[in-house]
Amino acid sequence: MPKAILFDLDDTLLIDDSATHATFEAVAAMVGEGRPGLAEVAMAKCVELWKAGVMYPFCRSIGIHGYECVWGNFAGKDPRYERLAAWCPGFRIDVWYQALEETGLGDRERAQRLAELYPGERRKRLDLMPDALEVVRGLREKYPVALLTNGAPSLQREKIAACALEAEFDAITISGELGIGKPKPEIFRATADKLGVAVTDCVMVGNSLERDIAGGNGVGMATVHLVIPGAREEGSGVPTETIHALSELPAVVAAL
Repeated sequence: MPKAILFDLDDTLLIDDSATHATFEAVAAMVGEGRPGLAEVAMAKCVELWKAGVMYPFCRSIGIHGYECVWGNFAGKDPRYERLAAWCPGFRIDVWYQALEETGLGDRERAQRLAELYPGERRKRLDLMPDALEVVRGLREKYPVALLTNGAPSLQREKIAACALEAEFDAITISGELGIGKPKPEIFRATADKLGVAVTDCVMVGNSLERDIAGGNGVGMATVHLVIPGAREEGSGVPTETIHALSELPAVVAAL
C-alpha cells in the first residue's frame, strides 16, 4: 500500500507541450505575415539549435528543454545559469531568424521582434491540467504528496507560483536545486526523505517514460504513466499503471 505520492510538473500537473505549440503559432501569426509553416519550422529550429548549442550538456543534465530556453528567466547559484542566461538572447533570435529564412522572410529585425514577443505570450498560457488541483488535494487527505520536477529553479518556481501550487505540497524538489535530474536515483531518494517515507513506499506519477517511469522503477517505486494525447513518448520505462486523465489517478492509487 502506498505511503506517499510524487508528482511530476510539466505535462502532468501543468499544461506544457500544447501551450508551447499554441504560443509558437500565436507569435508566428503576429509578425510572420501569415507565412504557412513558420511556427512548425521555428519549433524544429529551436530543438536543432538547442542540441547544437554550448549549453546543451548542462540543460540535458538538469532537464531544461530548448522550448524553455526561448522564454525562461534563468538564475541560480551555479555559474552555469549565468552562462545560460547570457546565451539565451542570441539563441532566441537565431531560432526565429533561421525559421524566417527557411520560409522566405529572412529579416534580423523581424526575428528579434518575434524573440521578444514569445516570453510574454508563453506566460499567458501557464495553466493547470484538467482536475490537477482537485486530484492533488484529494490524495493529500490520505497521503503526503510531493512535487518532483526537472528544470531550472527560477523557471520552475515561476511556474509553481503562477499556478498557486506551492501550498498544495508537503515537499517540492527541483532538479536544478540539487544539481541532478530525473531519472537519477538520488533525486527520487531525496524527495522520499523529505516526506519521511521509504522510497519503495512511494508512487511516482508522470508523463515521461524515460524520466518519471524508468527513474521511479529504478528505485523500486510503483509508477503511474499519464498518457498525453498526441505525445510521442520515448523511453524504456514500463509503468505499474497507465492513466489517460488525472481524474483516474485516485482509484488507481487506491488499488495499488
